[in-house]
Amino acid sequence: MLQLIEPQALEAFLRGVAQWLAQATGVPQGIEVDGKTVRGSQKAGKAIHLLNAWADKTRLVIGQRLVDGKSNEIMEVPQLLESLFLDGCVVTVDALNTQTAIAQKIVDKGADYVLPLKGNHPTHQSVVAAIMRDVAASRPPDLEQVEKDHGRLETRRCWVNPELSLFLEKDKWPKLQTLVRIDRTRYFADGHETTESALFLSSLPADDHKAFVRRLKDLRQETVHRALRSIARECRRLGIKVTHILTDNGSEFLDEKTIGQIFGATVYYTHAYAGWEKGAVENLNRIIRFFYPRPTDFSKISQKRIKTLQWKLTAYPRPTKTRKVA
Repeated sequence: MLQLIEPQALEAFLRGVAQWLAQATGVPQGIEVDGKTVRGSQKAGKAIHLLNAWADKTRLVIGQRLVDGKSNEIMEVPQLLESLFLDGCVVTVDALNTQTAIAQKIVDKGADYVLPLKGNHPTHQSVVAAIMRDVAASRPPDLEQVEKDHGRLETRRCWVNPELSLFLEKDKWPKLQTLVRIDRTRYFADGHETTESALFLSSLPADDHKAFVRRLKDLRQETVHRALRSIARECRRLGIKVTHILTDNGSEFLDEKTIGQIFGATVYYTHAYAGWEKGAVENLNRIIRFFYPRPTDFSKISQKRIKTLQWKLTAYPRPTKTRKVA
């Protein structure tokens, strides 16, 4: 029965299913493009090498091409991408296919890319490694995950850097926005451990939420403005553009003109006794109280612990937004 199915028709059907599911759930797909040699195919003559596109959310192979060995993948990847619905997806490839032409094709299809850097780009690899080494030494990771599986414990730490000024080849990569480093540390049952680092170029922006925490000695306007100037400097350093500010009607925030000038942004105020109108910051306050319950005296909390709290708030998991489709 399977031999009666037209391969191109089946592939088109699976692409349609993946597209429909992505639109229905509102969850962006991760598309992994990789080539594999079919196990045992060498026995029948020349080994069969297949280039596959795997959709991680729907768990479907949505595209496949027969290629003449690993070295010919570079020519086939753009053609495979052209046949796929990629709008809003994030595409990953192996290091062999980290090429500017493939990055351009991904962007042209309305998707974002995460491309690994290895020995096929030695200059890029050494420069990005030096940049991200300084980033990792200067601040905690933007995200940390711990998993236990297959008799080992694995910790992953990720740093995302939107500052590209030191990467002189940045203009060659379309829509490049961030440099990424991921450290994987594996702890085995016999006591030994291994650590490896991976580097990536990405068209994705830095995390769309960033928490800033400052300790105040009082709530006078001058004190609050000083803290806001500190936050504004950090935003500029990270390349974050603040367009609007939402706050309540506390006396410390009533100088709308000064606050707007500090950030170059428009200031909005909630209605009286309407904390739900600024639910994001209220939720952050709730999380802060999880780490430091009342009646914690923040004047006794060190600046180092405040910085750690800021990192925890940024890395704290957010719910995934979904979109209803009629």
